[in-house]
Amino acid sequence: MDVELNALHVKLKGVEQTLEKYLRDDALDNSVRRAVYSEVELLRLDFLDWQLKYTNCFVNEVGDALARIDKLASMLNLVPIGRRTSSLLLSYVELLLRVLGVSSAFVVIGGFLSLPLLVLRALDVYFQVDPFCYSSEFLKRCFAHVFLFQFGVVCLTEGLDNSSMFKTSCALMCFSHVSSMDGFLVAGTCPIRQIALAKKELFTIPFFSWMSLAIGGMPVDRSSRERAIKALKHSTEAARKNKICIAVAPEGTRSLTGQLLPFKKGMMQHPDDALYLI
Repeated sequence: MDVELNALHVKLKGVEQTLEKYLRDDALDNSVRRAVYSEVELLRLDFLDWQLKYTNCFVNEVGDALARIDKLASMLNLVPIGRRTSSLLLSYVELLLRVLGVSSAFVVIGGFLSLPLLVLRALDVYFQVDPFCYSSEFLKRCFAHVFLFQFGVVCLTEGLDNSSMFKTSCALMCFSHVSSMDGFLVAGTCPIRQIALAKKELFTIPFFSWMSLAIGGMPVDRSSRERAIKALKHSTEAARKNKICIAVAPEGTRSLTGQLLPFKKGMMQHPDDALYLI
């Protein structure tokens, strides 16, 4: 068996043994489940990546490994993590304050700051500013972090290397869609301008739609295959021409458990483009 494939099988066996130990000791709390799940899904990507490089070799071995990974993922049963507060009254007060804060931010940013952001981006493009130094992108990230703060989300970014993003063409960013806040997380962490593909229904919401367009949203009509493909082609051409990033959730919809859903058709990487998974 190939040395690299054998090493992946050894890692998979180690994860299986770890999970068995946690189950035997009744120590599988939600934080442990999520840690193990991350290892499981990273292993899945490693096996799939290996399979892409050696399509006609060891097909059965890879298929068996993916079946074992599916079994591990089904055993974890991830559940949403609830917010912990000292009292029920304080939790309702906090919820009310966050609702008011988010609503106010939507009105102020969506209604009054979206247009200035679009103008500033046009100036960045006109004066050919370094894509990683767009003042419009800095402002957009500030807006995104305002919303994340209102939602009570702390965002940490690790391992992002700007220098490797655009050596040849554009970059494709794929993210696991687990929350309505994913758009703000992408907008607040991506170091460069991005086109975020989203269903067209989101762009009919007052204030939110204006802000979505300002931060790079691209409506996709999922009811029409022809129009959806046209939107994707337009986004790809714009990304390659201007060296910007395309952000898309390949699952196509939110996962209620945090576990990956099957990917929709159409996720394909161009050989000259960088691919980032978050």
